[in-house]
Amino acid sequence: MNKILLAIMVGLTLCQSNQKDGETQDSVRSESTVNDSVSIHFDVSYKTMTKSGEFTPKAVPLTDSLEMNYLSKGYNAVYENGGLGFMILLPKDTTVSRICNTKKFSHIQWRLHNELIRKIKSGMTEKALSDEVEVYFDVFFYYIRQEHLYADGGAVGDDGIERPDWGPEDNAPVEEYKLKDGKWVLSKYIPDRRRKSNLQFGLDKAKEILKARFGKMAEDMERDKTN
Repeated sequence: MNKILLAIMVGLTLCQSNQKDGETQDSVRSESTVNDSVSIHFDVSYKTMTKSGEFTPKAVPLTDSLEMNYLSKGYNAVYENGGLGFMILLPKDTTVSRICNTKKFSHIQWRLHNELIRKIKSGMTEKALSDEVEVYFDVFFYYIRQEHLYADGGAVGDDGIERPDWGPEDNAPVEEYKLKDGKWVLSKYIPDRRRKSNLQFGLDKAKEILKARFGKMAEDMERDKTN
């Protein structure tokens, strides 16, 4: 009987020891994963990425007729082994952008529509290229590294050099960065993009933030206008 009891006690001790070892290993694996993610960084400066001064204006619908404008910019450094990315610059308030109604223009008023967008873009671009960009915008960047890209076909240029078309692997990780004090800080590590493009990640982020930031204001504006 004593031998049986001793065997049970030894078994329980070994079980607890194995359990602790397993928990320790899981903890190490988890910490390693976090550390691997946190250690990832992107070091091309914002100034370098925006030196051309070219941005693409985009808009998030806030109501049936009102929308909020923001800036975006693609990043393509595949021929320097620098990967692909997509940047969004989201206005923090209405001093740099504005809620507007572009649906008021008919198809024959396209010049008026384009002039409004050009004017809004010009004002935003001036602030985006200034040293105070972070005062006016939340800047996010979605990045896929070169090692997760593959060449899918391509074309031969006038110089006779073949330039492949680069695309991301289906399960490539995406890194989300936010500009803080002039540096890119990793804010989210997405281990599997699930075939979602870095552009789509950016568009979804813009919609989420701008609707939360300006949605109520737009609803009040639309309601006041109809009353």
